[in-house]
Amino acid sequence: MTKRIIVVLAALAMVTSACGSDDSDTASSGSAAATTAAPATTAAPATTAAPTAPVEVTLNSSPGDGITDDAIKVGWIGDLTGPTASAQAFNAHGSQAYFECSNADGGLFGRMWEFFAEDDGYNAEKSAIALTKLIEDEEVIALVDLGGSGQAAQAIPELEATGVPVIGPPQTVDPTLGSGQFFHNLVAYGDQADIFVGEAANRLGGASNAVVMGIVLEVPSGTEYASYVQDSVIAAGGTYVGTEYVGLRVQEATAQILKLQSAIDQYGVNMVALH
Repeated sequence: MTKRIIVVLAALAMVTSACGSDDSDTASSGSAAATTAAPATTAAPATTAAPTAPVEVTLNSSPGDGITDDAIKVGWIGDLTGPTASAQAFNAHGSQAYFECSNADGGLFGRMWEFFAEDDGYNAEKSAIALTKLIEDEEVIALVDLGGSGQAAQAIPELEATGVPVIGPPQTVDPTLGSGQFFHNLVAYGDQADIFVGEAANRLGGASNAVVMGIVLEVPSGTEYASYVQDSVIAAGGTYVGTEYVGLRVQEATAQILKLQSAIDQYGVNMVALH
């Protein structure tokens, strides 16, 4: 029985091999008569789907959650007049323009947007006061920004206690990534560091050829980004020579530029991580 099985398997293998051959002589000299394909069947006519009724969405009023009969309230907290205004104020202006445009087009669900922008001057205490004001007094449904990384991190307990979300914060520090109240539209700093190393590899013929120096603002997000870049560069076999910090209220970075030039001369720095 075993021998019969072996012979049958060998025969099947030979047939399979022959059927898979692309030898032109074998293909042209076959004596078997060609079979005639059965006539194609005609497919049944497709049925027409019944028209779908338009879906009606109703937004119930909930004043305590920022939705009144005629308005939807949203807030913004950031630096409009302080040392980081140049990096934050445009977010408020852009949000304001967006909501004005939406209101001109009829708003949302028959309601107009009400946009409340609070200037914290990049001050943690002012930011905390502004957050409580927007949540308790204005009763906003959400924040569309929450300025500095330190201010965002300190706001987490109040945001989680009240259930108020932050949409599109301008930084991705680890504390906000770990909170369910922040909905980010930026790449996390750890991922940004990996992208930096990938770009270094493309430019320098390999990540191991990267000699990197960091120059970052002396803020939590700057410290975190520099740390991630350092870890990613070293893990890829490159060299990280150190980080220079720029004070928050410094108006120019001459000292850091001089140190960068020194690092180029001494270590051969060929990539700079900026934040």
